[in-house]
Amino acid sequence: MKRHGLFGLAVLALVVGGCGDDDGGIDAGPGTDGAAMCGADADCDDGLFCNGTERCAPEAEGADGFGCVRVDPPCLEGQRCDEGADECVATCDVIADADGDGFDAIACGGADCDDTNPNRYPGNAEVCDEANVDEDCDPTTYGARDVDRDGFDSAACCNLQEDGELACADDCSDARRDVRPGFAETCDFLDNDCDGRVDEGAAVEGFLDGDRDLHGDPSMPMVACPGTPGFAVVDDDCRDDDPEVHGAQLEICDGKDNDCDGVADEAPASIPWYEDGDDDGFGTADVDPVISCDPVPGRSTRSSDCDDRTRGVSPAAREMCNGEDDDCNGRADFVIRPGDTEDDDGDGFPDRACGGNDCDDTNPDVYPGAPEVCDGIDNDCDGVADGADAMALWHLDLDGDGYGDASSEPIEDCDAQPGRVPNGLDCDDGQATIRPGVSDLCDGVDQDCDGTVDEDAVRTAFYADVDGDGFASGAGTPVFACIPVDGRSERVGDCDDGDGEAFPGAMERCNDADDDCDGEVDEDAPRMFFPDLDDDGSGDEGSAGELTCDPPMGWVETNDDCDDGDPARFPANREVCDGVDNDCDGTIDGAPADAACAGVDGVMSGTCEAGVCVVAACEDGRADCDGGTNGCETVTASDPLNCGGCGTTCAVADSCGEATAGVCDEAGIVQLVSGAEFSMALRATGGHASWGENAQGQLGTGSLADSGVPAATLQGPLRQVSGGQDHGCGVRPDGQVRCWGNNSDRQLGVASPSRVASGVTIPGLSNVVQVSAGDTHSCAVTGTGDVWCWGANRSGQVGVAASTSDEPPTPVSGVSNARQVVAGIAFSCALVDVAGGSQVLCWGDNSTGTLGDGTRESRHTPAPVMNLPTNVAELAESSGYVQHACARLTDGRALCWGNNDRGQLGNGSTSGSSELAGAVIRNSDGAVLSDLVAISVGRFHGCALRRTATPDRFRPVCWGADDGGQLGRGTDGSPIGAARAVFDETGAIMEDATGVVAGQRHTCVLRATGAGGANEVWCFGFQTGGRLANGETASVEIYVPTRAVGL
Repeated sequence: MKRHGLFGLAVLALVVGGCGDDDGGIDAGPGTDGAAMCGADADCDDGLFCNGTERCAPEAEGADGFGCVRVDPPCLEGQRCDEGADECVATCDVIADADGDGFDAIACGGADCDDTNPNRYPGNAEVCDEANVDEDCDPTTYGARDVDRDGFDSAACCNLQEDGELACADDCSDARRDVRPGFAETCDFLDNDCDGRVDEGAAVEGFLDGDRDLHGDPSMPMVACPGTPGFAVVDDDCRDDDPEVHGAQLEICDGKDNDCDGVADEAPASIPWYEDGDDDGFGTADVDPVISCDPVPGRSTRSSDCDDRTRGVSPAAREMCNGEDDDCNGRADFVIRPGDTEDDDGDGFPDRACGGNDCDDTNPDVYPGAPEVCDGIDNDCDGVADGADAMALWHLDLDGDGYGDASSEPIEDCDAQPGRVPNGLDCDDGQATIRPGVSDLCDGVDQDCDGTVDEDAVRTAFYADVDGDGFASGAGTPVFACIPVDGRSERVGDCDDGDGEAFPGAMERCNDADDDCDGEVDEDAPRMFFPDLDDDGSGDEGSAGELTCDPPMGWVETNDDCDDGDPARFPANREVCDGVDNDCDGTIDGAPADAACAGVDGVMSGTCEAGVCVVAACEDGRADCDGGTNGCETVTASDPLNCGGCGTTCAVADSCGEATAGVCDEAGIVQLVSGAEFSMALRATGGHASWGENAQGQLGTGSLADSGVPAATLQGPLRQVSGGQDHGCGVRPDGQVRCWGNNSDRQLGVASPSRVASGVTIPGLSNVVQVSAGDTHSCAVTGTGDVWCWGANRSGQVGVAASTSDEPPTPVSGVSNARQVVAGIAFSCALVDVAGGSQVLCWGDNSTGTLGDGTRESRHTPAPVMNLPTNVAELAESSGYVQHACARLTDGRALCWGNNDRGQLGNGSTSGSSELAGAVIRNSDGAVLSDLVAISVGRFHGCALRRTATPDRFRPVCWGADDGGQLGRGTDGSPIGAARAVFDETGAIMEDATGVVAGQRHTCVLRATGAGGANEVWCFGFQTGGRLANGETASVEIYVPTRAVGL
């Protein structure tokens, strides 16, 4: 095989010149007939490519008189050799993957950039090699090697790109960790940052320091690296040959001008004198010093000697090439030559040039005692590179197929051996097409080296089967194989290889084509068709039909329909009680119809009379309550409108049959909440009733009409509810969230529509334990303590950067271990557990101090409310349309913050200012309330429950705006800044409450006034839209509590 370049031409000239010329060759020694014996592979090169590379191996079997051995040709079986282009050309219709590496040659539409080399293919691992071989067929990549483990690959790792340039890594010295791109340049004669410059910007101006006292001679300026022995950056030494004299020295009793002020021994001082065992002028601090003004023999004022036993080792000593730290700078760094010191690689072992025993001072992984690895390097400096435990067995691979000859004598070595591979799996090393992994041919040869010859025995011609119907047309070149080939078939005769339903033996269809490939079109295909006017699958029994391959649309192959104008009448149809012959058997209704009456809609038995099912008996738990023809349509076991019998109605939102089938559960009200202009009550069994204004569908009943009477909603069982400005939300028993009402800002958690009166389940939100509906956004707490918010985000109330975009459910960053969340007008607050107690975090709009952080700056990141202790029990229930918030403490107190323009903070003030941090709720006499058990905030007022002498019975108090009688004082009037008691319907102070909620100009109280102390709802304030649940919707003020209707 030819070699390119001047050397190859010279060898070729030598070989040609030697032909037939006795005097032109080199004396080969005895036994060679005077011919020159080769000394290198280049001596054997005959200048030809296609006959393979010649190797110099005089001792090898088959070597010629020059000692040359010819190896196999470069091209593999199935490839054509192009001598002029020096390349192997793929013959794609013979074999597209000649080297068997699993990738077809580029010329055959594949991606293998060298189909003669099984170690070059897309996706192969790149190797950092001197030849810059492109193993993965991607010239932009190269093998990664990072010997010094500094995170940068060696610049010696390259690949030759298509433009002829090399793409290389960027570590200019892969033997030193202190040399790599971006490393700080230091004064060490090295290009530390690999920018092509040495020590740039590291040297500084200073002065000669002859006595090594760190003070320089001002008359001797110089430029050097900081820390260089004999170099100082200060110039106050008036005697640079005496280390006890310089500008910073204390004056001592020695007759010298120690401090260089021109006067000797003025105001001398006693200083420490350190033991100087080797009398080199530098002592050691390892021995206690002597304090004296006079010099002490055998001691020094300097304690920086790193070896006080050796006179030649001190900060003033010159660094020697001896593997020792002579100048006490902490390292053996004698500069052997620029860029080469005693211990360049920093492995703690000096260079052999300075008496050390590091056999490679450029490699931190090479030193005495280092682990020996198989890398061609003497890692442990014992004189032996690598070891037997790391060596591989290299077998001859004469055919270059990547598999070695198992019968050849292997070479044990760490290095890759030329012409050898680290396996002995080839069963025929003279044929590159015979190796493990190739397909076995039917030729009596074990091509895949599995020990079995021609497993499939018969070699068959397989032709292309384009349409995959199992038949080929027989055109094109066949592939001979022992086993079926994908996309080919041994059966020929396909008359249309582009139609998978046309082949010999196929059923003839009415399509103007020869489907069965018999040379005839549509023979035996026409069939009888009949009109099917009612499209029930049966044709008209009175039609004569038509024999055709192309029937009109709507025609079928049967004609047994007794009424082709009625799709409910055709043979085999189910007979029902309707006065019609449904199954076309000639009889109307009858016994089959009687049977059809039973089991339908809860009917246990019935008879078909004149086409109508007459109920004889209903199944248990079912009844015929509407008297119609729909059977026993009512499930009396669980229907709250017909519980146990027709007409027996349970209370609003109450359930039927949860405990006992057919009996109203009489589930008590366990939660009372208020939105801005509506309220809701939740029963123990999950039933949910609502009342009030409903223009946006906020009642969740499916209607948009206001309701002065509590009505059951369509939301299914819920375990917690919350009301906002004009929408509501609730948590289902399975942890999903339902929302209903206004959705103009995506506050219902879905993108559309803009209003949903029947409610939606929010997708992607699960494991929720509590939800809060605000003004135009909502928030929820999950079982893992995370908080999610969604809806309008103009002030960052959803917990992400403020924008005009409406947000889908989004986790709030910075909130964890949450117990509760409340949403108001463009702000949110969460109660979270922290070490030592609890904390309240708020985010969103802060124009009225709603975040309680002492500022009026809005933000989307949660931050703590100021002045709150760590014993917060709960946040106040919010009606959503609010600009303030409150927190109740475990000691019975409550603190509020935010807007106070109507006295809604309850701190005794109605000044109209806003509180930027927590303010304590007070009684009308100014005393702090400390017996609160619950608290609720409305638009401009708030209410709470105080303890009484009766357990589980509480006294409601309210404060703030009273423009609709919502404070329960029996009248309306000006705002009241402190808490006042609520009067009952008799004018006495109310003391039988179990819950209280504040809305917009109205208040509702849960009271133990029902039978057996059961909870009932009472409301007072502005009645408009039905807010008071008393059956009225007129816009009047009701000062006296009225009982809710139907609850």
